[in-house]
Amino acid sequence: MTSIDVAELLRAHAFTCGNEAELQQAIGAVLTGAGIEHRREVRLTERDRIDFLVGGVGLEVKVDGSLSAVTRQLHRYAQRPEVGSLLLVTTRPQHRAAPRELCGKPVRVVLVHGGLL
Repeated sequence: MTSIDVAELLRAHAFTCGNEAELQQAIGAVLTGAGIEHRREVRLTERDRIDFLVGGVGLEVKVDGSLSAVTRQLHRYAQRPEVGSLLLVTTRPQHRAAPRELCGKPVRVVLVHGGLL
């Protein structure tokens, strides 16, 4: 499963959630419903825990935060050997300007439809 595959799956869904935790839960349900094996809240370091790991695809969910803060977080994740690519799932249009590559690893952004209630 590649980040492109996961991105396309998530783009096909309209998410309407009250907060980031509900959006994460809804994404988990979509992955499970599609038969995609994934792990939630994966600890990468003492400080860092990524929302999902789908094979080597690290998936981070954001409903707020500045682009610079999100980029710093993704950069830390990209330094980990277990993360081969990153997928940022966000409700914030400005996050689409995230770098397309960090530490030589591709970064994709999915702006989810629907967003928060």
